[in-house]
Amino acid sequence: MFRAILILMAIVLIIPAVCAAVEPATTPTLVTLRPQAEVAPAQYVTLGEIADIEAPQDTIARISNITVGTGPLPGRSNTISADYVRVKLRAAGLNDASVQINGAVKVQIVGRCVTLTPEDLAEEAKSFLTGCMSLGDANYNIVVDRYPKKIVLPQGSDVTISPKLMSVSAQPGVNTVGLDILLNGSIAATTSAVLSVKAVLDVMVATTTISQGEPLTEANTTWEKHEITNQRDIITRNEYAQHKDWIARRSIPTGVMITTASVAIEPTIHRGDAVSIVVKCGNVTLQTTGEAKQDGKKGDMIRVLSAISQSNIDAKVIEAGLVEMSR
Repeated sequence: MFRAILILMAIVLIIPAVCAAVEPATTPTLVTLRPQAEVAPAQYVTLGEIADIEAPQDTIARISNITVGTGPLPGRSNTISADYVRVKLRAAGLNDASVQINGAVKVQIVGRCVTLTPEDLAEEAKSFLTGCMSLGDANYNIVVDRYPKKIVLPQGSDVTISPKLMSVSAQPGVNTVGLDILLNGSIAATTSAVLSVKAVLDVMVATTTISQGEPLTEANTTWEKHEITNQRDIITRNEYAQHKDWIARRSIPTGVMITTASVAIEPTIHRGDAVSIVVKCGNVTLQTTGEAKQDGKKGDMIRVLSAISQSNIDAKVIEAGLVEMSR
Protein backbone atom coordinates (compact mmCIF):
# COMPACT_ATOMS: atom_id res chain seq x y z
CA MET A 1 0.00 0.00 0.00
CA PHE A 2 2.82 2.36 0.99
CA ARG A 3 4.61 1.55 -2.28
CA ALA A 4 1.53 2.41 -4.33
CA ILE A 5 1.31 5.76 -2.57
CA LEU A 6 5.00 6.54 -3.43
CA ILE A 7 4.44 5.66 -7.08
CA LEU A 8 1.35 7.88 -7.23
CA MET A 9 3.26 10.81 -5.70
CA ALA A 10 6.11 10.34 -8.20
CA ILE A 11 3.64 10.47 -11.10
CA VAL A 12 2.10 13.65 -9.77
CA LEU A 13 5.56 15.29 -9.52
CA ILE A 14 6.95 14.06 -12.85
CA ILE A 15 3.98 14.79 -15.17
CA PRO A 16 4.14 18.63 -14.84
CA ALA A 17 7.89 18.58 -15.46
CA VAL A 18 7.44 16.46 -18.58
CA CYS A 19 4.65 18.68 -19.82
CA ALA A 20 6.82 21.73 -19.26
CA ALA A 21 9.62 20.10 -21.23
CA VAL A 22 7.46 19.31 -24.26
CA GLU A 23 5.54 22.67 -24.24
CA PRO A 24 7.08 24.93 -26.93
CA ALA A 25 8.88 28.06 -25.67
CA THR A 26 7.17 31.38 -26.40
CA THR A 27 8.72 32.94 -29.60
CA PRO A 28 9.65 36.61 -29.00
CA THR A 29 8.30 39.28 -31.32
CA LEU A 30 10.96 40.22 -33.91
CA VAL A 31 11.21 43.87 -35.10
CA THR A 32 13.69 44.41 -37.98
CA LEU A 33 14.44 48.09 -38.57
CA ARG A 34 14.98 49.17 -42.19
CA PRO A 35 17.97 51.38 -43.07
CA GLN A 36 15.73 53.94 -44.83
CA ALA A 37 12.03 54.68 -45.23
CA GLU A 38 9.95 57.26 -47.10
CA VAL A 39 7.20 58.79 -44.97
CA ALA A 40 4.47 61.39 -45.32
CA PRO A 41 5.80 64.90 -44.54
CA ALA A 42 4.63 66.51 -41.26
CA GLN A 43 2.61 63.38 -40.32
CA TYR A 44 3.08 60.91 -37.46
CA VAL A 45 5.48 58.05 -38.30
CA THR A 46 4.54 54.61 -37.01
CA LEU A 47 6.80 51.65 -36.31
CA GLY A 48 5.11 49.72 -39.10
CA GLU A 49 6.42 52.28 -41.63
CA ILE A 50 10.08 51.83 -40.68
CA ALA A 51 10.30 48.14 -39.66
CA ASP A 52 9.33 44.59 -40.63
CA ILE A 53 7.50 42.88 -37.78
CA GLU A 54 7.25 39.12 -37.17
CA ALA A 55 4.64 38.20 -34.54
CA PRO A 56 1.08 36.95 -34.18
CA GLN A 57 -1.36 39.03 -36.20
CA ASP A 58 -2.90 40.87 -33.26
CA THR A 59 0.56 41.72 -31.93
CA ILE A 60 1.69 43.00 -35.36
CA ALA A 61 -1.29 45.37 -35.48
CA ARG A 62 -0.55 46.63 -31.98
CA ILE A 63 3.17 47.24 -32.57
CA SER A 64 2.75 48.66 -36.08
CA ASN A 65 0.61 51.52 -34.77
CA ILE A 66 3.15 52.72 -32.18
CA THR A 67 4.15 56.31 -33.03
CA VAL A 68 7.94 56.82 -33.22
CA GLY A 69 8.24 60.37 -34.63
CA THR A 70 7.05 62.96 -37.17
CA GLY A 71 7.83 62.94 -40.89
CA PRO A 72 10.29 65.63 -42.11
CA LEU A 73 9.47 68.17 -44.85
CA PRO A 74 9.45 66.94 -48.50
CA GLY A 75 12.94 65.85 -49.51
CA ARG A 76 14.38 66.46 -46.01
CA SER A 77 15.58 63.62 -43.78
CA ASN A 78 15.81 62.68 -40.11
CA THR A 79 16.84 59.59 -38.13
CA ILE A 80 15.17 57.32 -35.60
CA SER A 81 17.49 55.17 -33.46
CA ALA A 82 16.93 51.60 -32.31
CA ASP A 83 17.33 52.77 -28.70
CA TYR A 84 14.49 55.25 -29.15
CA VAL A 85 12.31 52.46 -30.60
CA ARG A 86 13.01 50.37 -27.44
CA VAL A 87 11.89 53.31 -25.29
CA LYS A 88 8.64 53.59 -27.25
CA LEU A 89 8.03 49.82 -26.97
CA ARG A 90 8.55 49.90 -23.19
CA ALA A 91 6.15 52.83 -22.94
CA ALA A 92 3.60 50.65 -24.76
CA GLY A 93 4.07 47.86 -22.16
CA LEU A 94 6.41 45.65 -24.22
CA ASN A 95 9.68 44.73 -22.47
CA ASP A 96 12.99 43.73 -23.99
CA ALA A 97 12.34 40.05 -23.26
CA SER A 98 9.15 39.94 -25.33
CA VAL A 99 10.39 42.03 -28.27
CA GLN A 100 13.70 41.54 -30.08
CA ILE A 101 14.99 44.44 -32.22
CA ASN A 102 17.26 43.69 -35.21
CA GLY A 103 18.36 45.49 -38.35
CA ALA A 104 19.61 49.06 -38.66
CA VAL A 105 20.94 50.91 -35.63
CA LYS A 106 19.47 54.12 -37.10
CA VAL A 107 16.64 54.48 -39.61
CA GLN A 108 16.86 57.43 -42.01
CA ILE A 109 13.35 58.74 -42.69
CA VAL A 110 12.86 60.94 -45.77
CA GLY A 111 9.85 63.18 -46.47
CA ARG A 112 8.03 61.73 -49.47
CA CYS A 113 8.36 64.15 -52.41
CA VAL A 114 8.49 64.91 -56.12
CA THR A 115 11.94 66.15 -57.21
CA LEU A 116 12.43 68.26 -60.34
CA THR A 117 16.11 67.92 -61.16
CA PRO A 118 18.18 70.75 -62.70
CA GLU A 119 18.63 68.58 -65.80
CA ASP A 120 14.88 68.01 -66.24
CA LEU A 121 14.13 71.71 -65.78
CA ALA A 122 16.88 72.69 -68.24
CA GLU A 123 15.32 70.43 -70.89
CA GLU A 124 11.99 72.20 -70.39
CA ALA A 125 13.74 75.55 -70.86
CA LYS A 126 15.57 74.37 -74.00
CA SER A 127 12.40 73.04 -75.58
CA PHE A 128 10.55 76.28 -74.82
CA LEU A 129 13.37 78.47 -76.18
CA THR A 130 13.58 76.45 -79.40
CA GLY A 131 9.90 77.13 -80.01
CA CYS A 132 10.45 80.86 -79.45
CA MET A 133 13.18 81.25 -82.05
CA SER A 134 11.83 83.20 -85.03
CA LEU A 135 14.27 81.99 -87.69
CA GLY A 136 12.32 78.89 -88.60
CA ASP A 137 14.71 77.63 -91.28
CA ALA A 138 17.82 77.88 -89.07
CA ASN A 139 19.59 75.04 -87.30
CA TYR A 140 19.92 75.73 -83.57
CA ASN A 141 22.39 74.44 -81.01
CA ILE A 142 21.33 75.36 -77.47
CA VAL A 143 23.79 74.96 -74.58
CA VAL A 144 22.98 75.40 -70.88
CA ASP A 145 25.25 78.04 -69.31
CA ARG A 146 23.56 77.96 -65.89
CA TYR A 147 21.26 75.18 -64.71
CA PRO A 148 18.09 75.88 -62.70
CA LYS A 149 18.05 75.00 -59.01
CA LYS A 150 16.51 71.71 -57.88
CA ILE A 151 12.84 71.95 -56.87
CA VAL A 152 11.34 69.61 -54.24
CA LEU A 153 7.56 69.39 -53.81
CA PRO A 154 5.15 67.15 -51.87
CA GLN A 155 4.32 63.90 -53.61
CA GLY A 156 0.85 63.49 -55.06
CA SER A 157 0.52 67.13 -56.09
CA ASP A 158 -0.49 68.39 -59.54
CA VAL A 159 2.81 69.91 -60.71
CA THR A 160 3.03 72.12 -63.81
CA ILE A 161 6.12 73.86 -65.25
CA SER A 162 5.43 77.23 -66.89
CA PRO A 163 8.43 78.67 -68.83
CA LYS A 164 8.70 82.33 -69.87
CA LEU A 165 11.24 84.56 -71.62
CA MET A 166 13.01 87.09 -69.44
CA SER A 167 13.60 89.34 -72.46
CA VAL A 168 11.41 90.83 -75.20
CA SER A 169 12.26 88.09 -77.70
CA ALA A 170 14.47 85.04 -78.17
CA GLN A 171 17.65 85.73 -80.12
CA PRO A 172 20.83 83.86 -81.06
CA GLY A 173 23.25 84.40 -78.16
CA VAL A 174 22.56 84.39 -74.42
CA ASN A 175 18.93 84.03 -73.28
CA THR A 176 17.39 83.63 -69.83
CA VAL A 177 14.27 81.47 -69.42
CA GLY A 178 12.26 81.79 -66.20
CA LEU A 179 10.48 78.70 -64.86
CA ASP A 180 7.41 79.02 -62.64
CA ILE A 181 6.58 75.78 -60.81
CA LEU A 182 2.84 75.56 -60.22
CA LEU A 183 1.48 73.34 -57.47
CA ASN A 184 -2.23 72.62 -57.93
CA GLY A 185 -2.47 75.74 -60.12
CA SER A 186 -0.60 78.15 -57.81
CA ILE A 187 3.04 79.21 -58.05
CA ALA A 188 4.99 77.23 -55.45
CA ALA A 189 8.56 77.95 -56.63
CA THR A 190 10.49 79.84 -59.29
CA THR A 191 13.87 79.28 -60.89
CA SER A 192 15.61 80.14 -64.16
CA ALA A 193 18.08 78.80 -66.72
CA VAL A 194 20.66 80.72 -68.76
CA LEU A 195 21.05 79.30 -72.27
CA SER A 196 23.34 80.12 -75.19
CA VAL A 197 21.85 79.75 -78.66
CA LYS A 198 24.01 79.20 -81.72
CA ALA A 199 22.14 79.50 -85.02
CA VAL A 200 23.33 78.40 -88.46
CA LEU A 201 21.36 79.87 -91.35
CA ASP A 202 21.52 80.39 -95.12
CA VAL A 203 22.67 83.99 -95.55
CA MET A 204 23.21 86.16 -98.61
CA VAL A 205 26.86 86.76 -99.52
CA ALA A 206 28.33 88.96 -102.26
CA THR A 207 30.11 86.90 -104.94
CA THR A 208 31.63 90.04 -106.46
CA THR A 209 31.97 93.66 -105.42
CA ILE A 210 28.53 95.26 -105.57
CA SER A 211 28.64 98.99 -106.26
CA GLN A 212 26.45 101.52 -104.47
CA GLY A 213 23.02 101.64 -106.14
CA GLU A 214 23.56 98.33 -107.96
CA PRO A 215 20.65 95.84 -107.71
CA LEU A 216 21.18 92.54 -105.86
CA THR A 217 20.80 89.66 -108.31
CA GLU A 218 21.63 85.97 -108.58
CA ALA A 219 24.68 87.01 -110.63
CA ASN A 220 26.35 89.00 -107.81
CA THR A 221 25.08 87.09 -104.72
CA THR A 222 24.86 83.54 -103.40
CA TRP A 223 23.53 81.70 -100.34
CA GLU A 224 25.93 80.20 -97.79
CA LYS A 225 25.46 78.63 -94.34
CA HIS A 226 26.94 80.82 -91.59
CA GLU A 227 26.70 81.00 -87.83
CA ILE A 228 24.75 84.16 -87.10
CA THR A 229 24.92 84.16 -83.29
CA ASN A 230 26.44 87.64 -83.12
CA GLN A 231 24.93 88.94 -86.36
CA ARG A 232 21.92 91.19 -86.64
CA ASP A 233 19.70 92.27 -89.56
CA ILE A 234 20.40 89.11 -91.52
CA ILE A 235 18.68 88.80 -94.90
CA THR A 236 16.86 85.46 -94.95
CA ARG A 237 15.50 83.66 -98.01
CA ASN A 238 11.96 84.64 -97.03
CA GLU A 239 12.88 88.31 -96.77
CA TYR A 240 14.65 88.25 -100.11
CA ALA A 241 11.63 86.63 -101.77
CA GLN A 242 9.47 89.52 -100.54
CA HIS A 243 11.92 92.28 -101.57
CA LYS A 244 13.70 91.29 -104.76
CA ASP A 245 14.10 94.95 -105.69
CA TRP A 246 16.93 95.55 -103.19
CA ILE A 247 19.92 97.67 -104.20
CA ALA A 248 23.23 98.27 -102.45
CA ARG A 249 23.08 101.22 -100.08
CA ARG A 250 26.88 101.34 -100.17
CA SER A 251 29.66 99.35 -101.86
CA ILE A 252 29.67 95.70 -100.69
CA PRO A 253 33.02 93.83 -101.09
CA THR A 254 33.26 90.26 -102.39
CA GLY A 255 32.61 87.57 -99.75
CA VAL A 256 30.88 89.91 -97.30
CA MET A 257 27.61 88.84 -95.65
CA ILE A 258 24.83 91.17 -96.79
CA THR A 259 22.58 92.67 -94.10
CA THR A 260 19.50 94.85 -94.28
CA ALA A 261 21.68 97.77 -93.15
CA SER A 262 23.77 97.53 -96.32
CA VAL A 263 20.85 97.52 -98.76
CA ALA A 264 17.84 99.63 -99.65
CA ILE A 265 14.72 98.90 -101.63
CA GLU A 266 14.81 100.23 -105.18
CA PRO A 267 12.45 103.23 -105.40
CA THR A 268 9.35 102.76 -107.54
CA ILE A 269 9.71 106.40 -108.63
CA HIS A 270 13.00 108.31 -108.72
CA ARG A 271 13.54 112.00 -108.15
CA GLY A 272 13.26 113.80 -111.51
CA ASP A 273 10.97 111.17 -113.08
CA ALA A 274 8.04 112.43 -115.14
CA VAL A 275 4.84 111.17 -113.52
CA SER A 276 1.12 111.17 -114.20
CA ILE A 277 -0.88 112.76 -111.39
CA VAL A 278 -4.37 111.45 -110.74
CA VAL A 279 -6.42 113.93 -108.73
CA LYS A 280 -9.56 112.62 -107.01
CA CYS A 281 -12.13 115.11 -105.78
CA GLY A 282 -15.28 113.33 -104.65
CA ASN A 283 -16.68 111.47 -107.66
CA VAL A 284 -14.59 113.56 -110.06
CA THR A 285 -11.20 112.30 -111.25
CA LEU A 286 -8.72 114.53 -113.09
CA GLN A 287 -5.36 113.65 -114.53
CA THR A 288 -2.35 115.84 -115.21
CA THR A 289 1.41 115.54 -115.33
CA GLY A 290 4.29 116.55 -113.10
CA GLU A 291 7.81 115.84 -111.93
CA ALA A 292 8.82 113.75 -108.89
CA LYS A 293 10.90 115.79 -106.46
CA GLN A 294 11.69 112.77 -104.22
CA ASP A 295 12.40 109.06 -104.51
CA GLY A 296 9.53 106.90 -103.33
CA LYS A 297 8.41 103.28 -103.01
CA LYS A 298 4.90 102.02 -103.63
CA GLY A 299 2.65 103.47 -100.92
CA ASP A 300 5.03 106.31 -99.98
CA MET A 301 3.95 109.95 -99.96
CA ILE A 302 6.32 112.15 -102.05
CA ARG A 303 6.49 115.74 -103.24
CA VAL A 304 5.55 116.26 -106.90
CA LEU A 305 5.78 119.47 -108.99
CA SER A 306 2.49 119.95 -110.82
CA ALA A 307 2.87 121.00 -114.45
CA ILE A 308 -0.37 123.01 -114.33
CA SER A 309 0.02 124.94 -111.06
CA GLN A 310 3.82 124.90 -110.98
CA SER A 311 3.57 124.21 -107.25
CA ASN A 312 4.64 121.24 -105.12
CA ILE A 313 1.94 118.85 -103.97
CA ASP A 314 1.99 115.68 -101.82
CA ALA A 315 0.96 112.55 -103.67
CA LYS A 316 0.94 108.82 -103.02
CA VAL A 317 3.08 106.49 -105.17
CA ILE A 318 0.79 104.01 -106.94
CA GLU A 319 3.24 102.43 -109.36
CA ALA A 320 6.13 103.43 -111.57
CA GLY A 321 5.24 106.77 -113.25
CA LEU A 322 1.90 107.16 -111.43
CA VAL A 323 0.96 109.07 -108.28
CA GLU A 324 -2.40 109.90 -106.75
CA MET A 325 -3.68 112.95 -104.91
CA SER A 326 -6.98 113.19 -103.06
CA ARG A 327 -8.85 116.40 -102.24
